[in-house]
Amino acid sequence: MKMKCKNCGKELISQKKYCSNRCNALVNGSWKGILAVKIDKKNTSGFYDKNIQRLGGKTAHKKHPDLAKRMGILGAATCRKKKLGACFNTKINTQIHKKLKKEKKSAFYNPKLKIRICSIAGQAVHKKYPDLAKRMGKLAGESNVKNKTGCFCNPHLNRQIRMKTIKNIGQYKFKQCYFDSKGELEIARCIYYQLNIKLKERISCHFLIGLKEIDFFINNCFIEYHPAVWNYNKYHNDYYQKRRELLNKNGYKKYPLLVIK
Repeated sequence: MKMKCKNCGKELISQKKYCSNRCNALVNGSWKGILAVKIDKKNTSGFYDKNIQRLGGKTAHKKHPDLAKRMGILGAATCRKKKLGACFNTKINTQIHKKLKKEKKSAFYNPKLKIRICSIAGQAVHKKYPDLAKRMGKLAGESNVKNKTGCFCNPHLNRQIRMKTIKNIGQYKFKQCYFDSKGELEIARCIYYQLNIKLKERISCHFLIGLKEIDFFINNCFIEYHPAVWNYNKYHNDYYQKRRELLNKNGYKKYPLLVIK
């Protein structure tokens, strides 16, 4: 059964008798409550004036710095014990979510509102902390490298994600091996049919070295397929040097490297 305010009949979303302090004051008929309702129009009371409220809050915080924390702990304990509020009462939580979903007043159910709120919050944070994103990105990168999390720092996870993507596309499959491009697939076919070498993951193809992956490892020779791009000669040399340094650091200094465009 839905609860309604005893004064105005408005539907309630929590276990209370009245929808506001105004209705409570009018029903109870106390002279202080009725006076507060009249004062509401003049905005001379702290209960109805945000500026006075703010000043009172600052004064209380200066005098009792830990008051809000202590009251919050006591309030949470009381709500948990009596099952009050949306956090401790599933029925109230469901009612609130249904109302928000119906009216689309929450960012959780309104994509436009979500984008707007996130944009405003992001701009405010960036204005206050201009280098926050840079610092957090650097910390996240260092953490990923240290803990080997994320597809850029974990080659096994990287391969799983790529294979899942390729499987969904349904292309570039040969002998139970999945390849990233048509050119790489053609090289695999040449190796299988012309050299009569079987392709196996992590052994003869997609060979892991450190955090990187070499396309093929055939007869103690590393083969990388890298298609031509703009300013190819310079880019090709840089790519070759990076892969050569990777092999040298991981104990493959005497193994030859071939980069195919």
